Amino acid sequence: MTQTGNKHSPGMRFLKKMYLFWCDKPIFLWSMKCFAKMRRRLVGKHVKGLLYETDNGLLIAGINDVVIGLHLGFLGNFNPGALSLLLEGMGKDSSVLLIGTHVGSLLIPIAREVGRLVGFEANPETYTLLQANVRLNNVSHVEIHNLAVGDHTGEIEFYANKINAGGSKIRPGKDAYAYHYDDPNVIRVPVVALDEFLAGQSFDLIIMDIEGSEYFALKGMQALLAASRRLQVEYIYHHLQNVSQVSNRQFLDLIEPHFNHMQIVQDPQRVYHRSDEGGFEKILNEMADQKRCADLLFTQ
Repeated sequence: MTQTGNKHSPGMRFLKKMYLFWCDKPIFLWSMKCFAKMRRRLVGKHVKGLLYETDNGLLIAGINDVVIGLHLGFLGNFNPGALSLLLEGMGKDSSVLLIGTHVGSLLIPIAREVGRLVGFEANPETYTLLQANVRLNNVSHVEIHNLAVGDHTGEIEFYANKINAGGSKIRPGKDAYAYHYDDPNVIRVPVVALDEFLAGQSFDLIIMDIEGSEYFALKGMQALLAASRRLQVEYIYHHLQNVSQVSNRQFLDLIEPHFNHMQIVQDPQRVYHRSDEGGFEKILNEMADQKRCADLLFTQ
């Protein structure tokens, strides 16, 4: 296990820890729902979004999307530590695949630094805002798709959440209050397997944040993973347990053939090696026992 630097601001680390602790607690979810209703009444029913001037760029987020709004409105940025880590060694000759773009808070700043970026966003309303943000920030060289990503091509049922649109997800195998507290629109969206959809392409970096669908997406993109140098993927223990209904071992079986090292992005000083005692599974099992969620960065 080796060490590296931590570039997260204290404010961001505190807010992230507080959010990850409270994000599935009923009292927090209820308060976010009340706040969204109050904001809607204050600004009027015809307002679709709010414009934020941030370090990540000019970003429009949905009027009800208060979770991202709190980050952008009060901090003026989103995940600067993750951005610093992801952009290390990247340049205009680099290519990025971003699965789960949301409104573009990572897509916009990354697109400014790399030569090629392909993004996927399943939620149709969020995708409309993403299109606007791409135009606002003049990153017309990006390629974006209004598609879910999975292990097959077809259609899936999808929860389009309102209070935290970034938490929108495929219909969970096992539902929970945290997934439907804001009465999401249940819709059908097209889904693709990326090894087929992006056949013959490769990317230096793959970023994935799709609220529990990561397991299915990874199954459908083994060739892309084999050709990539780095993978960042969101790890939320209850998403594996409830949404995709798989174990940490099943999840890692799709990653370990391609990557030997892992960092927890919110605590990147430590670099874990696949050959360490217990391997990556030991770390993920400990995180699940502690009910800890984080972004994981896998490298060759």
